[in-house]
This record gives sequence, structure tokens and C-alpha cells, in this order.
Amino acid sequence: MKNSTLSEHKIIKGVFKTKISELLGSKIDFQNWAYERMPEYSWLGLIMSRYGRDEGFKRTYQIVSELSKADYKVKSLRLSDFLALSSEVQKSIFEIISKHICPDALSPLTTIIDSLLSNDFCIAFLPGNVNLEVRIDRMSDLIRIMGDGSSEFATDIRFIVIYYHALTNKIKFTDIMSEKMFDYPNLKPNNPIMVLYGSMIRSLELTVLNGENKENSFDYLELFWERMFRMTNCELMQLRFEENVIDYSVQLAAIKSELNSYKIIIDQSYPFDEKKIVSLGIALFSYKRVCEIVECHLETTIAGRSVLRGIIDSLFMLKYLVLKEGEVPDIWRKYQLHGIGKYKLISEKYIEIQGDKPKTHVPYEYLDILVNEFRDKEFVDMETGFFDNLGPRKLAELVDEKDLYNFFYDYDSSYEHALWGAIRESSFLKCTNPSHLFHYVPDIDNQQKLQSVLPDAFLVMDKIIIALRSVFETREAVQK
Repeated sequence: MKNSTLSEHKIIKGVFKTKISELLGSKIDFQNWAYERMPEYSWLGLIMSRYGRDEGFKRTYQIVSELSKADYKVKSLRLSDFLALSSEVQKSIFEIISKHICPDALSPLTTIIDSLLSNDFCIAFLPGNVNLEVRIDRMSDLIRIMGDGSSEFATDIRFIVIYYHALTNKIKFTDIMSEKMFDYPNLKPNNPIMVLYGSMIRSLELTVLNGENKENSFDYLELFWERMFRMTNCELMQLRFEENVIDYSVQLAAIKSELNSYKIIIDQSYPFDEKKIVSLGIALFSYKRVCEIVECHLETTIAGRSVLRGIIDSLFMLKYLVLKEGEVPDIWRKYQLHGIGKYKLISEKYIEIQGDKPKTHVPYEYLDILVNEFRDKEFVDMETGFFDNLGPRKLAELVDEKDLYNFFYDYDSSYEHALWGAIRESSFLKCTNPSHLFHYVPDIDNQQKLQSVLPDAFLVMDKIIIALRSVFETREAVQK
């Protein structure tokens, strides 16, 4: 099935949804082939891998045909259903299977199904000449080739399941459909019609699954994956990105020099010019954050992404202030009051605490001094929302930086707000062992290094410098 493009999604209450998700939603019962069904049909997979596709189909046909005619009730081909039957019935089932295969073909499963779980299975399929390591390796190999539910190998197994249910009249086909469907094993893998048939088979197998009673599955699946996990080792995948080899010291020095020239202009000519002071303050704040990335070696860290997001915030705000000053002459003062009001809210909460005051990194008393420094705090209002009620997305659109929001800011915000995508990317390694179900491995030793943020930090810093130049050069041109 072709994946939907972003433009084909529909936004419903702030959520992007595909058409199929919108139509079916919670009605979809997601069934995991690798976790839930592969272990159940692993005995069929071992037969097919041992004998190959053509011979494997012949032997499994003979087995399922006999099982479908047996007097006892064999509800499905799931191993957990076999193991839930009486010892007498299990012996009969395993005798049928043993007639058509070499006993050691299913010996790898004895790493999971021990004598306590089914002594009859071990007697039937555990010859004494197959050692444990070989059996474990064969199970691991099977999981690798059978784990992808849409592969040709897995589709062949799913076809056998459908075939058995057709033999037991749980699925009924029209004569024409039956003739075409059951010709599937005769098709060669390179036949284009295999794609169509494969899709039909996988859909039918899901239908069969939803109609089955799976009461025996849970304990068996838990046992299967627990034992495979313990018998095999993790195979860790660590993403490695090309290291940044660019020396940004010259570029950083150039930025510092330019900022210093604007500082001199303010000191000598415009010590009370709010527009110049605020704009240089925003740029200087961003420059200090870039310096932190470089000097503290944060470029491949979680902190580096949070820093970059802050630099982008600074760019959005600076460009917005420049954009709106024609409409709102006191916008530079309003911006300062908004920020100081935030500080007032923090310090006032602290002042109201009765008894012992908290000792944290926040200099509460100093915040109160800063608030009063601007104007008497009785005249400082405390806004709780964004400046001018504009979130970063809207700001980005207004200042023509929508791409920067889409491709940088949104991603870095996941790190700033500890969303799961960021946690998964930065704090877990991936185990690539299928026998471990590709589980997450906590990165306690901090092995995972992220892509460097430095090139992007300097890209945004360059934009800030360009905006800053417009503030200073315009006034200087008028003065001249």
C-alpha cells in the first residue's frame, strides 16, 4: 500500500490524519505478525526453510490435509493450540507431522518447548545429535527470514494457514476464486501476479486471525520471546554521523567584532535608544548561546538542540519587532515590559511564600530588583501568554521564516519539551536482533551522538546579524 503524502493528510482538531485513519480510526485492531503470529506458525516456517518452497509446500499440504481429516478437533495451526490439547491428542498430531518431515526439522523449537511444556513434542522432535547452540542459531535464522510479515516467505506461511481453514470449511471460496487462489504455490517469485495474490493472502489471514479464539496464545508468546531473548545477545545499532570538521572560530570572531562595533555605536551615540539596545541585546543573547555550543562542545548533544531552538526564537522576535515598528512605534518598550512582567510574576510568587524560602538556581531577589529597575513594579503588568499573543508558528509566518519553523524549530521543540520522539532518538539504542523484537536499549553510557547543530546555528546567527544591520544602518543613513 502506498503511503500518504503530507498534503493528502486531513487536519482534524489539530491532528493530521490519513484517509484510512479517518475512516477506520479506533476500529482498526492492529495485529503484530512478528510478535503474535510468527511464533505460532514457526513450525511451518522451519519446514519451509528446511525443504525449500516447492518441497515445503508438498510436505505441509500433506500434513494439514491429514490434520483437517482427523477425528479430534484441531482448531488452528497455532502451536499454542496444539500444546493446550491432551497428551494423547498431541502425540497424534506430532505423529502426523513426523511422517512427512525429518524429526530434526523442528528440533530448533525445543529451545522454547521443553519437556515441562510438552514432553510429547520433545520426544517427537528432539534427536540427541543436535546441540543447543545449533538449535538456537536455527531459531534465530528463522526469525530473521520470517519476521517481515509482508515478505514472500511469510506470505507462503500465511497461505498455508488459509489453506487449512479452507480445508476445515472455516473459509469458503467461489470455484473461480478457489481455483485462482490455490494456484498460488505454483507461481514463481518473479511473477507479477504474486504481488496481487500476496496482498489478498495477507488480508485473508488477518480475517482468519480475528475469527479465532486466542486464549492459549498469551502464555506461549510470552514464553517464546522471553526464552529467545535470554538465549541470544543484543546486537546494538548506534547511529554515527559525519563529524563536523569546519573551524568556526574565524566566523565566531567576525560576529563578535561586528557586535562590538554596534556596542560602541550605542555607547557613544545612542545610550538610551531602545530599538538599538533591544535589538543588540537579542543578537548578543544569541551570540552567547552559539559560544556555549562551541566552547562547551554541545553540538552533538540534547542541550545543543535546545540552544538552537532559543536562537531561532530570537530571530523570529527580532524580525517581528523590526517588521511592526512602523505600525506600533512603542513596540520595543512593549517587548521589554512583557519580558519584565514574566520576571515579576516569578518573583512575586516567591515573595508570597510563608516560612522557609526555596533555595534554587533562580535568583528571586535579583529578579525583583530587575523588575523595579525598569519602572516601579506597581506599574508593571504580568502577561501570561506569548508576546502580542503570537506563538512561534505565527511569528515564523509573519517574518517569512516558515521553512525555518518547519524544518528546524518543530524538531528542536521536541527536545525542549521532552517529547517521546526526542527521547527515543537521543536516549535509546536499537537492538537489531530480531529474536529480541528490535527492542530499545537505554543509552546509559551516552554512546549515541546526534547530528551537529553548529552549521544550522551559524546559519540562523547570520540571519540575526542581517536583521541587526538593518536596525543600525538605517538610522546611520538617516543621520548622514
